[in-house]
Amino acid sequence: TPIKIAGIMAGLNLILNLLFMIPLKEAGLALATAVCAVANLAVLSYFLRKRINILSINPFLYPAIRNSASALIMGAACWYLWRRFALPAASNVPAQALMLIAVISIGFFIYLGFSLILGAKEPREIIDNIKGKIKPV
Repeated sequence: TPIKIAGIMAGLNLILNLLFMIPLKEAGLALATAVCAVANLAVLSYFLRKRINILSINPFLYPAIRNSASALIMGAACWYLWRRFALPAASNVPAQALMLIAVISIGFFIYLGFSLILGAKEPREIIDNIKGKIKPV
């Protein structure tokens, strides 16, 4: 069944890519892929839950909502920063690359901060691991 679902989702992804690509360009491709990934998760979860009947969605729901909220805030902030401080198309490539690196770095810290504010334990574990590997001199 997972192989059949993967084939169906690949077909759905192709159809959505073609539908979204014209009006949204490359953003349409990303949207189609994200929609298919969510649909794939939902269908596979449904069949798994039906098969073993013990899978509860509750332990996964809050972290998924928390991570989605952090990603949405980060995405909005990165979009705003890129639009607000975008360099003209005629500017040189190293300057544009530096700007992109700055926006992505700021986005990372925004995501990390909101994840911590919303109570995610994974960022704290990453920070503790980094602190553990950096030994005081």
